[in-house]
Amino acid sequence: MSTHTPERVCKDCGAENYGVNFTPNCAEKKTIDAEGVCFSCAYWRICAAQPHETVIDGRIYSVGDRPSSPRNGMAGRRFDIEYFDGRRVTTYDLWAGGDIPERHKPAIPNTARFIGGAGFIKIGEGGAWNASSDTEPAIAKAGGAS
Repeated sequence: MSTHTPERVCKDCGAENYGVNFTPNCAEKKTIDAEGVCFSCAYWRICAAQPHETVIDGRIYSVGDRPSSPRNGMAGRRFDIEYFDGRRVTTYDLWAGGDIPERHKPAIPNTARFIGGAGFIKIGEGGAWNASSDTEPAIAKAGGAS
């Protein structure tokens, strides 16, 4: 029977022996050292301390305002977004920033929803994003007034 005691245990998620060798000036490294959490929990603690304009169904997104291009986020496909404050935008430059772990969701609430047929579709362990319909007129350019 093993009596192995882990060297480090994350105070948030319980991960054992998580890495601590990161660039000293990295915000996550500072949080790891100061708060005794793993890199993932440090990242989400930092995210929770910052305002996020676009959070949809427990995922953080960045909305760019570049015209459609295969080099843009989501390959330049169209996404229509309605914010809970009433603003509506169309973007061809959407970047997914990650699924928020359940334990961090209360600190990073949803701020918007996809409209026009867009959204994340769960497929097995992964998924895919459906773009909004190109047959409807664009709402407003991202970064502009609605």
